[in-house]
Amino acid sequence: MRLAGGPPRILAERPLQDFVLTCAGDPADPDGLSYDIDWSADFPAVWEPRHRQRRGHRLTLEDSCFVRAGDCDGWIRAGGQEIRLGAGAWTGTRDRGWGVRPIPGEDGGRFAAEHPTEGFHWIWCRSVSRTAS
Repeated sequence: MRLAGGPPRILAERPLQDFVLTCAGDPADPDGLSYDIDWSADFPAVWEPRHRQRRGHRLTLEDSCFVRAGDCDGWIRAGGQEIRLGAGAWTGTRDRGWGVRPIPGEDGGRFAAEHPTEGFHWIWCRSVSRTAS
């Protein structure tokens, strides 16, 4: 199970707990994108409620997923600059979902005008406690 596609790679240190994202820079482009990021989960995966959306009688979305937040440590280089990521200062979220999803541009015309879709919004946040000095 090799998780790579060109230069980007994912190494699952402990599945669903820690992983490493890497991307080797292109030697011909010293200002190109490269990174080495260690991600560690802050808490166990949270199952979101099943999402369902219809347009008229037609099912356009039905999916399940889990989300979680974690700390990022490492670096990102792009455009000749380097950004250092520090655990506790940088958060990364991940979402693993599956199911029926709408196809962009699929619906249109009169049917879409007569049966508008209801929207929904996700907010993922993490509480960080700080101790007074």
